[in-house]
Amino acid sequence: MVHVEGTRSLSCRDRVEKMSGTFVDLALKTGVPIVPVRFSGGLPVEPVATRLEFPAGMGRQDIHLGRPLRPEELRGLHYGARKERVIEAINGLGAPNELEEPQEGDGELVARVHSWQDTHGVSHEHAVLHEILADLPRPCAEIARLLNAPTVASLAGDDGAESLWLSELGRRLLGG
Repeated sequence: MVHVEGTRSLSCRDRVEKMSGTFVDLALKTGVPIVPVRFSGGLPVEPVATRLEFPAGMGRQDIHLGRPLRPEELRGLHYGARKERVIEAINGLGAPNELEEPQEGDGELVARVHSWQDTHGVSHEHAVLHEILADLPRPCAEIARLLNAPTVASLAGDDGAESLWLSELGRRLLGG
């Protein structure tokens, strides 16, 4: 998946305006369709100062999938028209940008994330991942072990790939 503008929007009212033609060229060269995708409901109306890694207020967002644009449909167009066709397809998904509104946030999740981040000294992204995993109704054995670990050291095991992975994930999510 490619965010076509290279950077992500800061407001839900921003339309896609530009994209690199490299992605269209790559799709044509490999013979694969381009599937337009638009995320909506995850950004505020007023632009934020920095890009968000998660929907505003830890809310939800909708993901709109468009009709695949087949290589033969794009191949006959000149370079600029190909890019415009993809941009139009993305902007045509979901509600018009000028009417888009953010979805309601989850204040409880926001509070839990901030609390975990503050008490464990982990990044915001890792605190979010921890809290999302903690909400799983039936986590797999490894994730359950991670969530129940009193310390990162308690996750230590052999030198196998799974053990090393779990220890590293524990270091990132539990701090230490």
